[in-house]
Amino acid sequence: MKQDTSNTAQAMWIGIGSLFSFLFSIVSAAILSRFLSKADYGTYKQVMYVYTTLLSVFTLGLPLAYSYFLPRVSLAEGKTLVNRLNACFVVLGAVFSAVLFFGADVIAEILKNPDLTKQIKIFSPSPMLILPTMGLQGVLATYKRTLWNAIYVILTRIFMLLLVALPVALIKPSVEIALWGFNISSLVSCVLALVIKNIPFKGIIGEKCPVSYKEIFIYSIPLMVAGLLGVAISAADQFYVSRYFGQEVFADFANGSLELPFVGMVLSAGGTVLLPVFSRMIKEQVPKREILNLWERTAVKAAYILYPLIIFCIFFAKEIMTFIYGDMYETSAIYFRIMLLANFFTVIQFYPIILALGKTKEYAFVHILTFFLVWGFEYVAVVYFHTVVYVTIISVLCKIIKILLMMKIVADAIGTPIWSLFPVRKLSSTFASCLSAGALVFFIIRLIPLQFSELPVLIIGFTLYAVIVYFLGKIMKVDYLDVIRPLTDKYFKR
Repeated sequence: MKQDTSNTAQAMWIGIGSLFSFLFSIVSAAILSRFLSKADYGTYKQVMYVYTTLLSVFTLGLPLAYSYFLPRVSLAEGKTLVNRLNACFVVLGAVFSAVLFFGADVIAEILKNPDLTKQIKIFSPSPMLILPTMGLQGVLATYKRTLWNAIYVILTRIFMLLLVALPVALIKPSVEIALWGFNISSLVSCVLALVIKNIPFKGIIGEKCPVSYKEIFIYSIPLMVAGLLGVAISAADQFYVSRYFGQEVFADFANGSLELPFVGMVLSAGGTVLLPVFSRMIKEQVPKREILNLWERTAVKAAYILYPLIIFCIFFAKEIMTFIYGDMYETSAIYFRIMLLANFFTVIQFYPIILALGKTKEYAFVHILTFFLVWGFEYVAVVYFHTVVYVTIISVLCKIIKILLMMKIVADAIGTPIWSLFPVRKLSSTFASCLSAGALVFFIIRLIPLQFSELPVLIIGFTLYAVIVYFLGKIMKVDYLDVIRPLTDKYFKR
């Protein structure tokens, strides 16, 4: 299957896969939140929280090893390397599943939800099926085969919808039904991922790889530390809310406190494609300034995509939450708006360039510092203010601090002032055009006595908003079409 091998096209396929993953997850969440009771839905979200919290513990930073090492070895050696990493994930997945099964009582006690014991034991087979799928994006991005990643994501999410959400709606509104369906869909995902991982090596006989297990783990240790602490940082607010405010408040918070999913899609797509590119550039001793220029162009394009979406969601957070989850989750809009503020900074994605520059220890240190900040200050917010809003605000502030520390690492590495890393003019113009359009559309929608439900309001509002953003961008010299121009030039100007 032939495809465009440009970085933009590769990132586009990763992004398309992420988009479909998001859409299916939204549909699944909408079904589960409507058919399960609020307490049962909160329990289901807690099971997923436990899984995602422990995931980095058992992946040991290894998924990024694909993107770092594969560009540095031959294709035949790469086949051997992939097999080695697959073997690691099989063992780690089995250990992960065992920990969940035998530790379910302890986890339920920590989160003060006795219902979790049974549900975690039901869910426990999934990790040993999911971990062998890790690193698939890195393999496909390295060999410019990310179209297969989009195919994989779409197929597996269809199975997840059919096996997890629909049985709850059509057979029985039960957490157990959803979790057993999750186990079956994980098996399908595992088989499919192992087949697709081998596509770049079809017809290739593996050769002895110079990258040893020892070298792999030496590279992964700082990333493991950063990954563990990154999950712990993200889990802090969920832990405090889950433990001190109850299942129903946790359900409100869990739905609204997540970052805008489109941010993860765009940044994951860019990072997945750029990390092997940066790794290859470092091996070939390309000047650091050239690497930084590529990174800055990527950051600006990410802002062109994300700033309009972030600002629209801030203005229409209430409609978005009630449309997705129902009227009883209107309170989630408060947390959603607060979390969105961090996304203005997270478009500046540092991990690919930091890892390419070999600053993994500094990368881990930033996570250590942020870990103590977020857990300490959120505990103060719980004890002295006892409000979920303050917990959410502290979470956002700590994310911003982490990003600023990352900027300092890159600035020191290339010998440039930290302010020079931030394309202030382009980002400020983008922010101003989107904010102006968002405010204008928000007041227009509120002034017109529309008697529509949330979906028509969102469609009308976003259509009007997109038009105004585009024309304001023209006035402020923000070229939003620059994101897709490499593709349109390639396919329509031949």
